[in-house]
Amino acid sequence: MGMRGHWPEPEEAAAARKSAARRAGERLLDDARDRAPELTGELKDSGEMTELDDDAARVSFTAPHAMRQHYLDYEHPRGGERFFLLNASEEIGPQLGQILADELRTKLGG
Repeated sequence: MGMRGHWPEPEEAAAARKSAARRAGERLLDDARDRAPELTGELKDSGEMTELDDDAARVSFTAPHAMRQHYLDYEHPRGGERFFLLNASEEIGPQLGQILADELRTKLGG
């Protein structure tokens, strides 16, 4: 007799993808917040992660000055950097892939 693998039900797979996307989005948000310029804290506080569907998440900053701080070359005397969201996504991209893989493996038993 051959070994049979367990194929997840569609609902299990969807829940695993959603959980993986959430974890990766939260990790990206944390890193981007750490890099965001800080003067009053409003910019960092405006960061949010939104679940888009079963396997996607969006990280954004909603403060009125978020776009200017991200793209314009201002000085940041209290720390932070230009392109804080872009730099976070580029630097931790491989980690996000690993988070996705680990979460799927854990939820689906692999």
